[in-house]
Amino acid sequence: MSRQAAKIGSGRPIRFVDAFAGPGVVELGNTLHPGSPIRSLQSVAQHSALRAPINMHFIEQDADRWQRLTQEIKAATPSEGWPKHMVVHPPMQGECTQILRDTLGSYDTQNNPFGPALIFLDQFGYGSVPMDLVKQILSHPQCEVFTFIEAGHLNRFLEDPAKDAGRTAAFGGEEWKDAVNEPAGRRSIRLRQIYRENMKKYGGADLVWDFMMLNDSGTPVCWLFFGTNSDRGLEVMKTAMRRISGNFAYADGDSLDQITLFEGFDEECLARDLVDHFAGEVVTVGAVRRYVLEHTPMVKHANTMKTMRKDGKLKDIGDPKIAYSKAEQWDRKVSFEPKSMF
Repeated sequence: MSRQAAKIGSGRPIRFVDAFAGPGVVELGNTLHPGSPIRSLQSVAQHSALRAPINMHFIEQDADRWQRLTQEIKAATPSEGWPKHMVVHPPMQGECTQILRDTLGSYDTQNNPFGPALIFLDQFGYGSVPMDLVKQILSHPQCEVFTFIEAGHLNRFLEDPAKDAGRTAAFGGEEWKDAVNEPAGRRSIRLRQIYRENMKKYGGADLVWDFMMLNDSGTPVCWLFFGTNSDRGLEVMKTAMRRISGNFAYADGDSLDQITLFEGFDEECLARDLVDHFAGEVVTVGAVRRYVLEHTPMVKHANTMKTMRKDGKLKDIGDPKIAYSKAEQWDRKVSFEPKSMF
């Protein structure tokens, strides 16, 4: 969250909305730990050098959990108050979809910008966030969505017809049905692929990046999806996720066998990936950058491409002595060597 705020220019407030805030505490075993609202408040409070003021919003539907959340935020508030760069709003009680629709609609009516904003939609299960809500959020400039789908819950009830309407609303269409006939081992991957595609098709996201949380046995527990219309926004989110410790992994292939832990993917892995994907092609540097952002765990590509040039796996098209402006650099073309037969 703090990294998202850091990319916004000074003086322009940013909003963070935790739409399924919960009670503010999580019970693990017999011990209570701070929940996502408290952790986000603490994280932002520690970054006093942020260039943008941050408005912190929390939504919880259940009355008892909302009351506990209110108490936990009050208890977490420093005696001197929150830092000046933070505005912590009282938690809102109600159904998040309706609250967000009404709020976004009022900003539309007044012709006021709602963004910059990051909306955290960490639902339980998969049916509480309709795709048209994602679209409504992303239709606002500089708004980004971080949403969550519990893979096991979705997989377990995939053939229950009573839940068809909820799945269709969540995916924005009936494409999820394509996964029903998949082998059990491929269902999760296929559902992830469909949801990712539908965030673009129905949700209005130009860029989508997803990753998994794994349990101790390495089985996917949930998928997390980040949707944005900004290259820079995706760069910042991926950089932040690569710095967080935990059982996070990435898979862009057709099998769970191709799962890659964040820390296990380096520049050598990226070079092999680029050769496999672009073998024998002439493409722009911008196309390479976009592929790296959306389809690999990496953020930067310049050092990898520099090494590939030295190794003869990549060649610049045109006069290398020509100086390109920052805007023109993405239009430069490069040629990848054909894939080796051996």
